[in-house]
Amino acid sequence: MPVLSLRDITKRYGTRLASVDALRGVDLDIPQGSYIAIQGESGSGKSTLLNILGLLDAPSMGDYLIDRQDVAALKERAACAHRSETFAFVFQAFHLLDRRSVVENVELSMHYRGVDPRRMRTRALAALDDVGISDLADAKPRQLSGGQRQRVAIARALASGAPIVVADEPTGNLDSSTTEAVMRSFENLRHHGATLILVTHSDQVAQHADRQIHVVDGKVQELTEDSDTERLPLITPRREPKTPGKASTVRPAAAVKDAAANMLSRPGRAAALIAAIAVAAALFVATLGLSATAQQQVSESFDAVKSRDVTATVSGDGVSATIDTELRDAARSLADLNGSASVAILEDLGTASVRVGSPRDAVDTSTYASYGDVRTALRLDIDWANAPVVSLDTNQVLVGAYLAEGIGMAPVDLAPTIEIAGRTLVVAGIITDSPRAPDLLGKAVIGGRESPETVNLPMGTVTAYIVTELGAAATVAEEAPLVLDPIRPERVDVASPPPADSLRANVEASVALSLALLTIVTGLAAAASVTIATLSAVAERRNEIGLRRAIGARKSHIATMLLLESLLIGLIGSLVGIVAGMAAVLAVTIAQRWTPVFDPVLALAALGTGIAIAALGAIAGAVRANRIVPADALRS
Repeated sequence: MPVLSLRDITKRYGTRLASVDALRGVDLDIPQGSYIAIQGESGSGKSTLLNILGLLDAPSMGDYLIDRQDVAALKERAACAHRSETFAFVFQAFHLLDRRSVVENVELSMHYRGVDPRRMRTRALAALDDVGISDLADAKPRQLSGGQRQRVAIARALASGAPIVVADEPTGNLDSSTTEAVMRSFENLRHHGATLILVTHSDQVAQHADRQIHVVDGKVQELTEDSDTERLPLITPRREPKTPGKASTVRPAAAVKDAAANMLSRPGRAAALIAAIAVAAALFVATLGLSATAQQQVSESFDAVKSRDVTATVSGDGVSATIDTELRDAARSLADLNGSASVAILEDLGTASVRVGSPRDAVDTSTYASYGDVRTALRLDIDWANAPVVSLDTNQVLVGAYLAEGIGMAPVDLAPTIEIAGRTLVVAGIITDSPRAPDLLGKAVIGGRESPETVNLPMGTVTAYIVTELGAAATVAEEAPLVLDPIRPERVDVASPPPADSLRANVEASVALSLALLTIVTGLAAAASVTIATLSAVAERRNEIGLRRAIGARKSHIATMLLLESLLIGLIGSLVGIVAGMAAVLAVTIAQRWTPVFDPVLALAALGTGIAIAALGAIAGAVRANRIVPADALRS
C-alpha cells in the first residue's frame, strides 16, 4: 500500500503582483492504512490540500511523494494513471450520473481500468451489498435519498479497489442519523484495507478517524494526544485492497456501450440532435436525388420536345426572282432532306385589299402564298371550315383571326368566301394561333401558285419553315441554304436552335447548382446547431466530466466518449435522413410523373455527411471538455 509524503508544499494562486497562498510549507506523512480527518474553516486550504493529495491539482512548490516517487509535477497521462491506480473519491455533492442506474454508477470506477464487464458487474453488486443498498442496484440516483446517494458513491470507491479513498465533506448535506449510516460505510472501507483521507467540518465525523489535523491559514496543525479530541483505536484492515484491471485503460466495446448508454440517458437531447442531422441528410439525399432526377427529366424533355424548328429566309425585292427554283419544288426538296419532318414555304406577295364583298370596306394587309404542310410546319391552330387539309389549293385561303374580325367575315363553318385583290377565294379555315409566325393572325395565306406550263419563280421574300426530326436541326440548318439557293447559299439567313446538348447542360448545371447550394446551407446550419448543442451539453456535463477525469479518464478518453456519442447520433440521424430523403424523392417524382433517379453513392455520401457533422460537433465539445479542470468541476 502506498505511503504519501508532502514536503514543503505550497499552493499559490494569482500572479506575481497579486497572489495568495492557499497552502504554505505543508509537511505531512500519511502511512498506509491510515484514517485521517482534515478540518478547518472555510477558505483555510483544506480542500486544496485534499485536491493535491488526490492528484486533482498540483502544488506550486514542494515535493509530493507516493511510495518515494515524486508526483508533484506529473504529466496529464501519468497523473490520470496514478489516480486510476491509487485513488477513489467521495464528494459532498455525490457526483453521480443521475440518468444512469445505481449499479452503472458503481461500475464507472472500474470502467477506466478496462475491467471485464462480468467482473465489473460482480464487483459493483458486491460493493452495493457491502454498503447495504443492493436492492437499489437498478434504481436511478435521482430516486434515492441523500444518504443512499452517498452510499452509492462509497460503493463506487469500494468497488474500485483503490488503496486510498479521498472524501470531501461526505456528510455535509446529511442529517445526523444518515451521517452515522454513511460513516459505518466508511468503516467498511477501512475493513477492506483502504487508507481514508476525510475533509469535514464536523467534530463528530472527525472522531471516527485515527488522526485529526487542522488546516489554519494554509498551514497544517496536527492534534496531539493531549488535545481535547480523543483518538480512536486503529482498525486493522482485513486485507490490502487490490485495484482490478489496468490503470487508465478503456475497453473499446465498453467505450461504445458507455457512449450508447449516455446517449439513451438523454433521449430528448439525442432526439433533437438526431433530428438536426436527419434534416441535413434528408435534404442532402432529396436535393441531390431530385437534381439527378430533374437532370434526367430535362434530358428527356430535350429529347422529346427539344427545339426542332429551323427557319430559312431569302429576301426578295418584288422585281426579280428571289431564287431560281419554284417554291413547290423547293418545298419537296427540303422535305427530302435527311432529318426533315415537315416543311412549308411562304412567299410574301405584298399588300393586297381583302374584303368579304360589297358593301363592306376592304382592308389592306399582307398576303402570302403557301407551299407544303403549312399547319404542321408552322404549328398553326386552325378552325377548319370542313376537314383539315395538308396543302392549300390555289383557290383556298387561311384567314388570320384578327383579319377575319376586321373584315366582318361570316362564321367559318358557313364556308364563306373573301376577295383578295379581286380574286374570290374560299376560306378553308381561320388561324387562331401561330407560334412560329405570330403576325399571320392578321394576314391571309393563299394556296401557292401552280402552273405546269410556265415557270413561276418567286419575286417576294421567301421563308421556309422546317420541323426536323430529333437531333437533326443542326444538319438540316446546314443543308437548307444549298437547297434554296445552291449558287449563293450565303444569301439565305438561317435561324436554328442552339445545340441541344449545351443548352441542356446549362439547364442541368443550373438546377444542380441551386439544389447543391440549398444542401450546403442546410448542412452548415445543421453543423452549427449540432456544435452549439454539443458545447452546451459539455457545459451541462461539467461535473460528470470532472468525475470521470478524477477516477482516471484521460483527456483522450473524454474526447473519445464525446466522439462515439456523436458518431452514434450521426449514424442514426443519417439513416433516418436517408430514408426521409428517398421518400421525398419518390413523393415528388410520383406527383410529377417523373422517373426517379437515385444513385446508391448518394446514400453513402449522406451517411458520411451526417457523421462528419456529428464529428465536427464532437471535436468542438472535446476541445471545451479538455479545458475542464477536474478539481474546479467537482467543487461546483
